[in-house]
Amino acid sequence: MAMKIERVEAIPVSLPLARPIRMNGAELRTAHNVLVRIRTDAGLVGWGECASAPTFSGETQASLVAAIAGVLAPALVGEDPLRREALRAVMDRTLPGNNGAKSATEIALFDLAGQALGAPVWELLGGRTREAARVFWHLGNADPAADAREAAARTREGFTFFKLKVGTTTVERDIAAALKVREAVGPACDLGADANQAWDVAEALRFARGAEPARLAFLEQPVPKGDLAGMAAVARATAVPILADEGIFTAQDVLAHAREGAARIVSVKLLKAGGFTGALRTVHAAESVHLPLQLTGKVAESGIATAALIHLAVAVRELEWGLGVTNHYLGEDLVAEPLRAVGGLVRPPEGPGLGVEVDEARVARFRTPG
Repeated sequence: MAMKIERVEAIPVSLPLARPIRMNGAELRTAHNVLVRIRTDAGLVGWGECASAPTFSGETQASLVAAIAGVLAPALVGEDPLRREALRAVMDRTLPGNNGAKSATEIALFDLAGQALGAPVWELLGGRTREAARVFWHLGNADPAADAREAAARTREGFTFFKLKVGTTTVERDIAAALKVREAVGPACDLGADANQAWDVAEALRFARGAEPARLAFLEQPVPKGDLAGMAAVARATAVPILADEGIFTAQDVLAHAREGAARIVSVKLLKAGGFTGALRTVHAAESVHLPLQLTGKVAESGIATAALIHLAVAVRELEWGLGVTNHYLGEDLVAEPLRAVGGLVRPPEGPGLGVEVDEARVARFRTPG
């Protein structure tokens, strides 16, 4: 007799960061995420997670809860959670868009399937292609000197790859930060810069030219996501490879960027792609047009979404530009054993499904009131 889904819950949580991080002129102090908990009649429980990103995906914490609890849950209760492809079709048919809500739900379904089958999620994604994934460290301090000090400290821990948040102040200050970080980490480390859509073409080029001595590995999303012509103009005018992030949600987006010459690297996020199914489609599209890949999480996800991302990272064929996990930004994680990079590398947790043990007492403590 097939296992059945008994209950799908959307749990909003507010997770304080260990310290603020600056992104595109804003200072983030708390991550407003939504967890999905799916219970079955066999006693298994699967967990998923998505960060709210109203300026990024258009989904707020409230809209995520409404989509999951009000639309996806009624469509899934009574179904067999092992029928993942069929259930994904049900979700897409029932709820167009809302990729973050579908991502959190699909992560929970894969967690359940892995537990039921005694297999880690990476095995369900096609098998393991690498033992560990190289992790980059985000830098997002208000002071360039603080970015440099933090980067130097992380190199001593084995990190060799850094992503600097820019577009949070003046272009000149961002250039100074890039130069200081390069001086701090030395010539052997990779250093990229992420503008989070902050600039127009002229500002992006001013930064790229001023930061030339920093030898940037890439410049991420320098102009707004809908401006493919602007992305292409920056790409033509600078030798720094342009990485598309906010503009990449689907496989079609990858192909459009490739066609317009708007990116030389693409970033895939589970919340943008709607979960594992969409992420793999996007990854395969990037492979088809020879665009190298970066996988990233949203600031800041707990060990639940982080584990899902790491499972994806060890399963994809190519991961030239590494992995960005964000659980270390949190003051306290929701899993019993937080996932940490060692020597600049991170490995998926052991065990079936996601392989993490969720601390339900912490979930209750950080649950968003209301």
